[in-house]
Amino acid sequence: MNRQIDKNLVKERFSKAIDTYTHEAIVQQHIAEQMCNILKKFIPSEKKGAVLEIGCGTGLFTRLFLKENTINRLTINDICDISKLGLEDLLGEKVSFFPGDAERLNLPDNQDMIVSCSAIQWFDNPIGFLKNCKEKLTDSGILAISSFAPENFKEIKEINSCTLQYISIDKIKKSLSNYYDIIYSSEENIYLYFDSPKEVLKHLKKTGVNGIRKEKWTKKNLNDFCLKYKKHFSTTDDKVRLTYNPIYLICKKKQNEKE
Repeated sequence: MNRQIDKNLVKERFSKAIDTYTHEAIVQQHIAEQMCNILKKFIPSEKKGAVLEIGCGTGLFTRLFLKENTINRLTINDICDISKLGLEDLLGEKVSFFPGDAERLNLPDNQDMIVSCSAIQWFDNPIGFLKNCKEKLTDSGILAISSFAPENFKEIKEINSCTLQYISIDKIKKSLSNYYDIIYSSEENIYLYFDSPKEVLKHLKKTGVNGIRKEKWTKKNLNDFCLKYKKHFSTTDDKVRLTYNPIYLICKKKQNEKE
């Protein structure tokens, strides 16, 4: 699935949200915790010798993962160079930062695990990237990802269509079935509630996930958006809802994958 994502805009928006992301990204924190719990349950410790993390951001998952696991080498990647500034306390002999767009980098080889938490939805070709990851994994290496399914931000999509084209977990599993054995998969819906539609937009801005809207809000457009949002997605206690639809997938590289 090839898409045209403005990576420079994504980088700009996430860079601006660095200082507010960790406090505001309560759903992403939950997802990071879920990922660590799933990995602990399904992946033995010896599989975590050399690990590559794609899209580390401010390090929500990275810090949890390092607390839970003993590894020989961790390479963390993010498209935002500025992310390194908040991760310098982690960097050293075992942990290194590899900046840039992961879809265009020559990623390190011989990884026991490649993991990505809440990042690949921003890729031009997320499924193609996941397929290519098999070449960077050791025999029986592990690919572990969380991303988002089509119900994500469905309220925003219904009003102005300004959301990413999220891919269903079934489509991802089917696309990867010739390359990996699926060890685990699941999805969930998480609902956040805000006092107003404007607070929803502030939340999105503070987490950087407004990275595909290029146009600035006019007063009329903002008023129209707020009226429609409140009309369709208000709760009985006069709040408004925002839906997150995270998915989780753990795959093991096939020994003799079909081409």
